[in-house]
Amino acid sequence: MNSIIDRSVDTTGYEERGGILFDPSISERSKGLVSKTKDGIAVRQATAAGFIEAHDGDGVCLAFPGSNTRRGRVIHGKSHTITCACDICVFYDNIVRHYTIEELERLQCLPTGYTAAASTPARKKAIGNGWTATVIAEIFKLLKEESST
Repeated sequence: MNSIIDRSVDTTGYEERGGILFDPSISERSKGLVSKTKDGIAVRQATAAGFIEAHDGDGVCLAFPGSNTRRGRVIHGKSHTITCACDICVFYDNIVRHYTIEELERLQCLPTGYTAAASTPARKKAIGNGWTATVIAEIFKLLKEESST
């Protein structure tokens, strides 16, 4: 997962809260779900523990801060499912931010810049509507093998 993360993201305009930098496009309610821990961040969620800890490179979903059952999600070492809204985040180097378009392309195994001819909203929609390129290649490979038998 760390191999797709752009380490040179411009953090101008990011907001520092409790020792964590937040992407300005993250809502105030979503920021309220996150707190600093010794080794990363704690993301509040509806579990017995009440939170899950995220570390560098973990995928974080803060898309439903008002939900009692889906308010905060962490997936260790991976990204959450990419949707058309592309509102999933990553925690890296003490920053919680949305993935860049280029990172989203890499998550879908597309070449960097593959969607560059379109506007940013159109790029996000195309990436979110797409399937991971390597998965499709594997499906076609299996279909080819099946048809040759």
